[in-house]
Amino acid sequence: MTLPTGWIETTVGDVSATKLGKMLDANKNKGEPVAYLRNVNVRWGAFDLSDLLEMRVTAEERDELAVRDGDLFVCEGGEPGRCAVWRGGERDLVFQKAIHRVRPLDAVNAEYIAALFTHLAARDGLSHLFTGTTIKHLPQVALQRVPFPLPPAAEQRRIVAKVDGLAVRLARARDDLDRIPMLAQSLRQNALSLAQFGSLSGSWREAQLATSSAADALDAVRDLRTKRPKPVRRVVSISLNFALPKTWAQVSPDEIAADAPHSIGIGPFGSDLVKADYRESGTRLVFVRDVRAQQFGELGAKYVNGEKAEKLKAHMVESGDLLVTKMGDPPGDVALFTGDARAIITADCIKLRAHSQLAEPDYLLFCLRFPCVQEQIRAATKGVAQQKISLDSFRRMVLPIPPLAEQRQIATVLRATFARADRLEAEAARARALLDRLEAAILAKAFRGELVPQDPKDEPASVLLDRIRAERAAAPKAKRGRARKAVG
Repeated sequence: MTLPTGWIETTVGDVSATKLGKMLDANKNKGEPVAYLRNVNVRWGAFDLSDLLEMRVTAEERDELAVRDGDLFVCEGGEPGRCAVWRGGERDLVFQKAIHRVRPLDAVNAEYIAALFTHLAARDGLSHLFTGTTIKHLPQVALQRVPFPLPPAAEQRRIVAKVDGLAVRLARARDDLDRIPMLAQSLRQNALSLAQFGSLSGSWREAQLATSSAADALDAVRDLRTKRPKPVRRVVSISLNFALPKTWAQVSPDEIAADAPHSIGIGPFGSDLVKADYRESGTRLVFVRDVRAQQFGELGAKYVNGEKAEKLKAHMVESGDLLVTKMGDPPGDVALFTGDARAIITADCIKLRAHSQLAEPDYLLFCLRFPCVQEQIRAATKGVAQQKISLDSFRRMVLPIPPLAEQRQIATVLRATFARADRLEAEAARARALLDRLEAAILAKAFRGELVPQDPKDEPASVLLDRIRAERAAAPKAKRGRARKAVG
């Protein structure tokens, strides 16, 4: 790359004094306790001083490891290269061996070098300097050899001012974008709240001429069930603390379930399904993680063979079944199974296959997320290390159920609302990624000399570098090694 007029190629070691911090050794360290910086305290462009620790240092070490305004601290380990410039004023503070102190010489700007490390880290321009396999380190020799283009001192200041100004605007934009997921979730929750009260479909309901009610449908199903040798259905154990529209009914999941065997249930217990039964093909297994992700594809899926699937047929699910997590923090994640083939739920999942005359699966997907239903799940949750809801508690919960036609209307509106919220989140994520690329482009322009104009009146960087070298050459040499003991 051709450098702009007045610039020069140099290295970190050429324009700064670098020092690695003090080794932490409680058995060897002497002196008075002093707070010290660890690499966890050094963030990108800032310091987190909320958990400073102390170590013993001598008076000489305290001077050698002093922290001054304008010092750049670079992580040696953890996330090598992460750095921040200290602008916290005078403070009795030192730093440990996991951090390099880079003290710029003469008129070299610390924030300019910090921007360099941010730029290099973003484009993977530091990793070739790291040592170690599992834990990466940035040795001091490698740090000193990091090359970079040095502009005149005055231009360094202009570049830093421009980058800082743009960074403020980028940060403000990121803050705005980071609020969008919360707004999207609020949009979903508000829609669910309106739906549970019947408010979301109020105008639609008033425009309908039909007088059928969910209670009528439930009575008809109950009447048919009394004529068949079926298990007794658990009715709701409580009532909702708000009034429902007159055409709605309070119905338990147990009564909502279809009349076919095993329409409501949980996955197999303990030894009925173990890891040794897992196969790479066959009948798919559905885990809690699949329900939470609402994904039932082949990626990462586990299966059982045909013989095992036959033994576990009571736990089969098919497209249109509702799945609820019975374990979690808290439980109650809901998904609609949409697999092309049948699958088998595992132990910590509840399945619900709806009676076609009582509930639409699409409506139940949202109904089980209603605040009034989620509150019941939380209230019924037991356990400390593992929070769970029992199948019996789930069977007895109360669901607000409108007539089928209104269920379909509510599901349509909620699907559109959730899709809108999803789009907002996706657009925010794309915009966030664009901001990251924009920040990288700004820094790239800065180090090509394209961010601010050059001023021919500026002292060339070569003069600055020559002055630093002359000052170093004239400085007294540090003594090395230990003095020999006198022989008496």
